[in-house]
Amino acid sequence: MKIRNLTIHRWMVVVLAVVLIAAVAGGALAYSRRGGKSKTSNISKANALKIDVAQELKGAVTKLLKDFEAQNKGIKVTTNFVSATALAAAVKKDKPDLAIGTRPQIVALAKSVKLQGKPAVLGSDQLTIVVAKGNPKKVKADLTVFGTHTSITSGTCKPKGRCLAFTTTASKAAKVDLHPDRTDAPAALVNAVADNKLDAALVLRTQAMQRAGKTTRIALPLKTNAAIQFAIGRVHAGGSVSKFMAFLATPKATQALTAFGLRG
Repeated sequence: MKIRNLTIHRWMVVVLAVVLIAAVAGGALAYSRRGGKSKTSNISKANALKIDVAQELKGAVTKLLKDFEAQNKGIKVTTNFVSATALAAAVKKDKPDLAIGTRPQIVALAKSVKLQGKPAVLGSDQLTIVVAKGNPKKVKADLTVFGTHTSITSGTCKPKGRCLAFTTTASKAAKVDLHPDRTDAPAALVNAVADNKLDAALVLRTQAMQRAGKTTRIALPLKTNAAIQFAIGRVHAGGSVSKFMAFLATPKATQALTAFGLRG
């Protein structure tokens, strides 16, 4: 009789355990169906990385991701380049692991899409003076060369855009009235300096890098310069995202970003 009662007792324990496990699993499933988040809902996959990027960063990010994939062969990267005005909508629709754009864009995005932690800085862009390699005309690190009392030929940005806006801001901060010999597209100005057809040009650092081997850059004083940061918003955390963020701190990543003028 004791053996039979012991057997029944053991079966009751087993049955209760099964019922308890089923209840927990069922509750978790119901919670998930109601929209509850599991512990892994915000974790990126270990073998895939999806990124939405502002179009203006295509060159730099493409090179950066190529180097990242070379060091992480098990991770497949999918990139969606969109216009600056379409970045927020793209992120809401695509639900990528990362979003990359200007810092104001990413900060604004955080109000509509929950991000993991604070935006991380990718790099920045700012005005710089481009002169012939070695600075043979001894151009100084200010805006006086773009004024009226100089024999040095100079050029500033003509089309609408960040370069022109930053130039206007910098001239007001430096209290210098700009009277360049030439106004043109940034690329044309940089080429003119590299080909010794112009002594100095005021353009963005990212624009100046197109003829880096033939020119020298002169940084403006911080109090008169204008700059903008580019940032990364993490829609997901962990997995491939953690590996990419760690990669950004490597010399390889710094080299790639410097080559495009986003650092250095």
